Amino acid sequence: MKENSTRHYLKNREAIREKERLKRIAERQKVLDFYGAYCHCPGCKENHKEFLTIEHLNGGGRAHRKKERVKNIYTWLCRTYPNGNFPDWLTIFCYNCNCSSGHYGYCPHEKELN
Repeated sequence: MKENSTRHYLKNREAIREKERLKRIAERQKVLDFYGAYCHCPGCKENHKEFLTIEHLNGGGRAHRKKERVKNIYTWLCRTYPNGNFPDWLTIFCYNCNCSSGHYGYCPHEKELN
């Protein structure tokens, strides 16, 4: 059975990879649509979807990914919450705001507003 599966994959590798890529794009878009497709950091409002990422509101993203063995947060969310009612302890930040809050505990946009 495994031989047939391997043979099928090797024969159809490109089509299978493209189908998976499109599935990941659709899952990511579903999550972005749910949370609002812009950076929720005060003072930022970046809305280019290529720059947006998931932010754990109370920190702990690394521990969460390790505990749940999450490789792709968007796939994990769509599988864990198939009804699309995603948790409120996540939000959308742009990559810069997410990195800054993860490394420094704050985003410069927040300091600019104060």
